[in-house]
Amino acid sequence: MDKFTVKIMSYACKMADITEEGVSLVEDLYKRRQPLPSLDAIYFIQPTKENIVMFLSDMSGRSPLYKKAYVFFSSPVHKELVAQIKKDSSVLPRIAALSEMNLEYFAIDSQVSIILQKDHWFRIWVLILLCILEIHILLWRWLILNHITWISCNGGCTLALRSISCHTR
Repeated sequence: MDKFTVKIMSYACKMADITEEGVSLVEDLYKRRQPLPSLDAIYFIQPTKENIVMFLSDMSGRSPLYKKAYVFFSSPVHKELVAQIKKDSSVLPRIAALSEMNLEYFAIDSQVSIILQKDHWFRIWVLILLCILEIHILLWRWLILNHITWISCNGGCTLALRSISCHTR
């Protein structure tokens, strides 16, 4: 796993949950790892150029780190990255699975999660604006129900109760 997918997994489950499923070792993609050529490896990584380079260096050549690789990407993979994997003929027969999981979110609790995408700041601002709009709608409904209206005084707007009149100067 890379640093980002470690965070995703830490929100979704505990290390004990992973080991209960038969995974004996969880390692950082960017740390030096001991070769285990008799074992298969599961890669859960973001589809970035850097991660693909690290994966290819693990699995290419005469002595790969692992027997087979099951590669799961946390989000959609660009065609250029898939082409880069296809170019390495020594890696292709060692790939047992290659899949997009679309799991870039953090599970806050059983009913709430935060979706992480490249345009997530834009989406957050849209949500904030929608909340502000909803507050304005609720405010207007409250104003109407409580008989409060906008009264124009000399071109300016003043919030006033219906029983209060507007004085002109």
